[in-house]
Amino acid sequence: MIKTSNRGGRREGSGRRPTKTPRENVTFRVSPETKFKIAALRRAGFRLGEQVDAMVEGLYNTICSDAGVGPNDL
Repeated sequence: MIKTSNRGGRREGSGRRPTKTPRENVTFRVSPETKFKIAALRRAGFRLGEQVDAMVEGLYNTICSDAGVGPNDL
């Protein structure tokens, strides 16, 4: 008997699209007010992870480069 069902299995083009760069999950604690503001920003389409990347890069360049700390020192 030949199976003719098209249910299940892979479909071309399905699934999540790859991102430009790999992303990592990070968990941190914030105040209830900040959590509310983050939720509002996300509903408005704001990409919080990209802003955190930029903020950390700026802080790292300012603080760690002045102190002579590099990625291998972490």
